Amino acid sequence: MACAITASFTVTSCAEEFLALKQDRNAAVPSTLADFQAFLDNVSVMNHPSVTRLGYLGADECYVSDASWANAIYEYERQAYLWADDVYVGGAVPDWEFGYKRILHANIVLDGLASLEVTPVERDAYRLARGSALFFRGLTFFELAQLFCAPYPVSGEPSPTALGIPLRLEADVTAKASRATLQETYDRIIADLREAAAVLSTERKIDIRPSKPAAHALLARVYLQMGRYADALRYADSTLSVYSDLVDFNTIDTLRITDNLFDGLRLRHPEVIYMGSALSPHLMGPYSNLRIDTNFRKGYAEDDLRRTVYFKDYVQGMQLFRGSYRPEGNWFTGLAVNELLLIKAESHARLGEAVKALQPLNRLLANRMAVSAFVPLASADAEAIIARVVAERRKELVLRGLRWNDLRRLNQEPRFATTLVRVIDGTRYELPPGSPRYTWPIPEETVRQSGVPQNER
Repeated sequence: MACAITASFTVTSCAEEFLALKQDRNAAVPSTLADFQAFLDNVSVMNHPSVTRLGYLGADECYVSDASWANAIYEYERQAYLWADDVYVGGAVPDWEFGYKRILHANIVLDGLASLEVTPVERDAYRLARGSALFFRGLTFFELAQLFCAPYPVSGEPSPTALGIPLRLEADVTAKASRATLQETYDRIIADLREAAAVLSTERKIDIRPSKPAAHALLARVYLQMGRYADALRYADSTLSVYSDLVDFNTIDTLRITDNLFDGLRLRHPEVIYMGSALSPHLMGPYSNLRIDTNFRKGYAEDDLRRTVYFKDYVQGMQLFRGSYRPEGNWFTGLAVNELLLIKAESHARLGEAVKALQPLNRLLANRMAVSAFVPLASADAEAIIARVVAERRKELVLRGLRWNDLRRLNQEPRFATTLVRVIDGTRYELPPGSPRYTWPIPEETVRQSGVPQNER
């Protein structure tokens, strides 16, 4: 039966193939449309975990105490937190492994569907399966690119020699793969997502499954990262024309609910367009070690309801993050209306359309500020609005797995450039804007087995 397919895969070393993904002997091989859809509905591979752990560790949303750092379970998390030269100390790289495991699943479905005879009755199911596989592959290529490629230049084309990631486009893991260029990587991401959008349904029936609005929302995210604001605006508008609900934080009783404030909305959160999530790094566990950056928390005004909706003071200077749109301790990394409103506002402002930029920004803030304190923003200064949107992205999209991406693109503008600082046992560590350490190394075993170029460190 299709529901019995588990599609378990393990990641190993292989002298002939640097990705080294091998099918488990006991895994069933999908052959019918129902099988392929069950394959894609494997939430523990396709939706969770997102390829964002290194981004969480490297960004500036959280910090850890000396004791927590010293007692961390995983050595690579300790080293990633300090942006060390030898990050992985010879060990595994979960983001790389999880990412290419998901890509393998997507390619198995795409290869299988290509040789499948489909009846007219099965046509919609076929389109859903194909579009979903393309969406998952495009999403994963994008997430991997934010970690293992240099930032995409927001003011022009990348160098022809700038390296991307290996673009696995078939399920045959013995096929040789090399690193594509950075431009080829983004071209493939966009091609996958556009093709997915062309065949997926507009209706969002189950938020773990991709839809046309989800593909357009992801394209808006990708184009923002590339500095292509007209395209980002077009795709954000496309999704918002279908889904635009917001939760009014004035309606949330923060005193009554002490854990995750959105548990009651878990079956269909009004803002969620696509449900993805990440395991928090053990170093930053939300119940034991999470410490929100002090300067960051000061950015919330007294009447900003996100201060108490997103965070609850815990013990000894630590905070409980309870604002994830995914319950049960996982951090939401999917696609939601609030992110699209901010993409729309920034894109309008970047295009010099100040008045148009204020509408989505004010709509968001009206649902985040206390009713008695909210005063709509009014400005004709597009540059000032861009700065405000940048500040609101950090406050609104906290722990979404997007801060690392934002640092990479915003550091290209002197006015937004940020030097990150850690202090562990009295030693100061810095990550300046433009540092090659904003690009994580390719796993050592991959480089050794395949000979692909390693990233500068």
